[in-house]
Amino acid sequence: MYKRVPPPAPTAPAPQKVDSANAVAANAPPPQSDQSLQDKPIAGGREISKRAKSEIATGALELRSAPEAETITAMRLAKSRAYATVTAPNSNAMWRFASAGLVEHSTNSGSTWTIQPTGVVADLLSASAPSAKICWIAGRDATILRTTDAGAHWTKLAAPTAADITDIFAVNASQATITTSAHETYITKDAAHTWSRVPNP
Repeated sequence: MYKRVPPPAPTAPAPQKVDSANAVAANAPPPQSDQSLQDKPIAGGREISKRAKSEIATGALELRSAPEAETITAMRLAKSRAYATVTAPNSNAMWRFASAGLVEHSTNSGSTWTIQPTGVVADLLSASAPSAKICWIAGRDATILRTTDAGAHWTKLAAPTAADITDIFAVNASQATITTSAHETYITKDAAHTWSRVPNP
């Protein structure tokens, strides 16, 4: 007689161990290349990136100077544009002069000014205006300028020296006396056609 043996009870499969990090990585879309990111037009990012690259390549991108550097630059500019002024006697006519051959003229005692071309770039150091129409101006590199028509035309005159002219005094359109940086004094009575050395006292 056979004894019936019941079949073994089915066993539940063992639970699988899931690596959540690997699962997320497996389901994530493949990473985009640098080119795809650059080409993706998100909020104008592509345009800005291209413009920045263009500016860097052409040297158009500049660094802003620090406030201290800007202050120093402004001070130097103001110093280079410091004016000296000469006034014609018994008149509202005035001239003011500065570095780089800059001359300006006023007919209303300085309320308004008009730039007058001189044709020189030397720093101007001294001036003398014996009348409203006549003015002599002198400066570095033996520069001597004169006008006889209130500055409508300026003429560069011959100098008797190559030194800087630090002082000038004019009597009229023909006669003027100059002093140089070498402490030499000269006088002309024929509008700078000839000069005579004045002995130092």
